[in-house]
Amino acid sequence: MSMAPVSRPLSRSARRRSAFHGLLSLTAYVAFSAVAQGQQAPEVGYVDPPCVNPGQTVEVRLGGYDLTPDTQIFLHDARIRCEVLGPPGPMIFPGSPHWMGGRAMNSNKPFGVPRELPVRLTLPADLQPGVVRWQAANVNGISSMGEFLIGSGEPTVNESDCPVVMQSAHDPIGDRQVGYRRLPALPVTICGRLERKEAIDYYSFVPEKSGLVTCSLPAHAYGPAMKPVLEITNHAGRAVADAADTQGRGLHVSFLVQQGAEYRLKLYDLDYRGDWAQVYPLTVLHAPHVLSAVPAAGRRGDTRAVTFWGEGLATGKPGLESTMREITFPSQPESDRFAYQLETPFGKTLPFTFDLTDLDEQIETPRGESPQQLTPPCALTGVLSERQGVDVYRFTAAKGDAWTVLVEANRLGSPLDVDVAVYDAAATRVVSSDDTRTSIDAELLFRAAADGEYTIHISDLAGGDGSPLARYRLVMTPVETGFTLQAPDRLTVIAGEPAVVIEPKRRRVRDEAGVLPLDVVRTAYQGPITIELENLPPGLRTPDVMVIEEKQNRLDIPIWCPADASTAAGWVTIKASAVLEDGTERVVRSSLMMAPVMKPRAVVRPAYPDAGRVVQRGATYLAPVVLERLEGYAGPVELQMAAIPDRVRQGIIGDPIVVPPGVEELPFPLYLPEWVQIDRTSRISLNTIVDQPDGQGKMHRLINRMEKRITMNVEGALLKATVDAAELRLRNGSVAIPVTVSRSVQLSGPVTVDLAGPDNADFQIAPWVRFEGPSNFHAERVTVTEDDTAILQVTAVPGQVESGEHELTIEVRALREGFPVVSQVKVVVLVE
Repeated sequence: MSMAPVSRPLSRSARRRSAFHGLLSLTAYVAFSAVAQGQQAPEVGYVDPPCVNPGQTVEVRLGGYDLTPDTQIFLHDARIRCEVLGPPGPMIFPGSPHWMGGRAMNSNKPFGVPRELPVRLTLPADLQPGVVRWQAANVNGISSMGEFLIGSGEPTVNESDCPVVMQSAHDPIGDRQVGYRRLPALPVTICGRLERKEAIDYYSFVPEKSGLVTCSLPAHAYGPAMKPVLEITNHAGRAVADAADTQGRGLHVSFLVQQGAEYRLKLYDLDYRGDWAQVYPLTVLHAPHVLSAVPAAGRRGDTRAVTFWGEGLATGKPGLESTMREITFPSQPESDRFAYQLETPFGKTLPFTFDLTDLDEQIETPRGESPQQLTPPCALTGVLSERQGVDVYRFTAAKGDAWTVLVEANRLGSPLDVDVAVYDAAATRVVSSDDTRTSIDAELLFRAAADGEYTIHISDLAGGDGSPLARYRLVMTPVETGFTLQAPDRLTVIAGEPAVVIEPKRRRVRDEAGVLPLDVVRTAYQGPITIELENLPPGLRTPDVMVIEEKQNRLDIPIWCPADASTAAGWVTIKASAVLEDGTERVVRSSLMMAPVMKPRAVVRPAYPDAGRVVQRGATYLAPVVLERLEGYAGPVELQMAAIPDRVRQGIIGDPIVVPPGVEELPFPLYLPEWVQIDRTSRISLNTIVDQPDGQGKMHRLINRMEKRITMNVEGALLKATVDAAELRLRNGSVAIPVTVSRSVQLSGPVTVDLAGPDNADFQIAPWVRFEGPSNFHAERVTVTEDDTAILQVTAVPGQVESGEHELTIEVRALREGFPVVSQVKVVVLVE
């Protein structure tokens, strides 16, 4: 288990690039790491449960894609200890329903099929509430970053641990009886999951006192692409409050409750998306909620007044209100954030996070006849409280002065899309910025062409109406003489391959194997810059001398991983140093993750890569594929469905198979459910998996993605089951269900009829797919040889079936070429 220093959450992706590429001391950007053809790097997904509290030792499951037994986990907070407890579990395939129609045609980012890695987290008691990032790495590559939430100590409960109370509810499909999960006493954080499409989670609670209650679902704490909607009603079904998060900023709603009355919560995705990865932590507590604060940051060790804005802060009633508190900001230099919980007569709020800095943190003053004067370096929190408003500040600069001007809003959770511009005394625009390269916040570099007074203009491009919540933070810092450096945040090196030396004319391919690309932005200093790499993984080699030469702006560092070197990933520190003209030394450092990777040993291709084959739904398609072994490997190869699909699968599944040595052409069985669309092309990708030792004898699992895809043109089913009965009633513990079996002339032989259920696992499509049905009904399997109506006698387990309606799934099955052809039909049985 490896760790890295604490870091803040990433800003949202920029809508377009800025011409200015970052003026921080060291700016990190993602480089495309060296990978061999199709090599499938791991990818992170979720943490279950998604919220853990400080001071706990807790076992969680890290959900990810293409995780292997040798996967390393990296937390971006060195204070948290992580122990891997075992290998990744099996692939968790989604159940029905599946996207159909236009959504299946146009869905470009279908959910993946995760595995879960069991780990134990040990969290120190003084850990600040907020988001922690994590990554995974193995010999196939390095993942992007995932996130999970550190809570503030509220009791947590899994949704499955809440007792279920059946009550009526109104849904898009109509009024029906649903199970509401009863929450324990408040405060509580529910760790839940919208595990399938069209999923709706229902909760209810009875408050122990009257007053304001807040429901909160923080940003960064729920599943990928989730747009949560929360509706609150009273026991009579009357709407009390609702909220939705469509921009990834979090969901928060506050409302009044009466002691002893029942309130019901309904949580779902705006687009009714759902998946095993769609986990969430929903906190419910008796308290107001803080939405904003001015200033947005505090200088370490300062004590000052802070104005809070939020729901019910002053009166304990719903509505946007403000209150003021005097806060002492911590002086610890190792921390860059401070989580503060506001005490009110109506309860203690959830933590609100401030930045900690060493700058003079000012606030906007009331507008006067002239703009507010700034004396940089400084920071200022302002609010665009009017529609189409523009805030103007003035400062004095001498010729040649250079300043970084940063305006943050989106990172602070503000609704603003800020634009910043600097004007000279003649009202001529000198420089401006809208978005940075990685955010819709704004940043620019200003150089004074002459002595004089300049003004900074800040406006909103989002078209907001103005609000006390529309805050921003303006930061002005000097551009120091020296340089800034841009480096990747992850890099892979192929074991046993010599590094590629990039010649100046081949800059376009500078992300090739084993090359660390560095770019420098110079500010006045034009001399040489010495580069050192600290904490390289054992065995990796670099040139003895690494220098960015005088007046040069880039350097490509070849890195070689011998075949007998360790393949363990780790954090590497880039150290860039130079002696400036005044004799002072400038040193900047940054961390990146570096992982040696092994070349894949096999690749699979479809036998017909350019044309779809006609297949029938409800049947097994033996997809012809061609397997090529690489790097002299001649052993067995496992083929399995890719964890990250290219298109919506609609339930298409296939068991992993092991290809013995010497076999190069073979069929891969894919089962197509009878509901797969016939008006679109279905495409499936596979992975090859080979277990291979590294140069030190440690075994690793190499994963390589399929070249091109298996393409299928789907036609109608070969087998069909129907039930034509006006009413099915279970009397005296049993019911006879007439099942009509119809088949195509292409299908012959016996057909079996049975209930689909966990007691008939051998009769299901694939035993490793999670079953979704009752286990308290049984049937005697029936076999028919012609198209006919079979009578399936279904019995209920005594004492385990309640009266009312129960949905059962009947499954009929035949074999074609030894593989199943299946049709299912759902029926409703009324138990008296």
